[in-house]
Amino acid sequence: MIEEKQIDVSVIVPVYNHEKYVAKALDSILVQKTKYKYEILIGEDCSVDRSREIIRKYEKEHPKIIRAFYRARNTGATKNGYALYMAARGRYIALLEGDDYWCDEYKIERQISFLDAHPEYIGVAHNFRRIDQNDRVTKEKCISDEETNCAFTWRDFLEKSFLFQSATLIYHNFYLEDRDYSILYKSHDIVGDMTILTILLNRSNIYVMPDVMSAYREVISNSASNARSIAFRDPALSNLKSVRQLHMLRKFLQNEKDFNRKIAEIKAGFIIEMLRHKSGYTLKRWRQLAAFGDRDTNTKAILLIGRMIKNKLLKRDNLYA
Repeated sequence: MIEEKQIDVSVIVPVYNHEKYVAKALDSILVQKTKYKYEILIGEDCSVDRSREIIRKYEKEHPKIIRAFYRARNTGATKNGYALYMAARGRYIALLEGDDYWCDEYKIERQISFLDAHPEYIGVAHNFRRIDQNDRVTKEKCISDEETNCAFTWRDFLEKSFLFQSATLIYHNFYLEDRDYSILYKSHDIVGDMTILTILLNRSNIYVMPDVMSAYREVISNSASNARSIAFRDPALSNLKSVRQLHMLRKFLQNEKDFNRKIAEIKAGFIIEMLRHKSGYTLKRWRQLAAFGDRDTNTKAILLIGRMIKNKLLKRDNLYA
């Protein structure tokens, strides 16, 4: 086992029903050419396929690098991830979902070298490609050239949301601090990106490299268990959870006023979908949404709707069709 003081980066690999993909994900880490020491922490969240069997094989072959945690029952994406973060010993954190993979053998070397040379950044990300369930590339570069070779700021996050995908990011291991970070799973049972980026970007900026160094697998289906598929099946509940998550993150903010605007925008979208009579956007759900908010953000949401009506945007959008 690698000694704690020698570990530069802990690679977090949450796995749930990734039998078809997890070997490729792990191979893409193990082929890294770097002077930096890394450990791989795998959280196998009680899959119903052969994921656990595959992980045991890799753990046996690489006992000095891989630490695997086998859940006795399914804990959910963010709780599984939280347990791995708490066990991480590296100076930096990298995340690779069990169905994604890295596609540059020098990813760790390049990103850690950058962070060591630029302590003013809390993390560094990069461009990425999007693939489907059969490894076909659906988009080669998902971030525009204008948005790379520069810092990604808190303001950018509020305006653009997720510019880069989680497998692209390496950041300072703030989990080593003596502070309660159970917010990672308490704020949302599936989505952890928003929580992590909120904490990071309220401390400093993230630099975005132009190079494509990872592949993000986008699968949306009625049977898949990933976050996007679940949101596709029940968008109303997904929006409801997002607003709850944002409210719980307020204690990590430097400027709550900006965050209130983001919450209001999600609420405004929720109201629009209610008016369109889309499935799941019920009055009961709206009451639940209002319970997570306050008078300020609810008022902002209603004012946004009023502005849209005044500009006839809703009419052009066939609101009552």
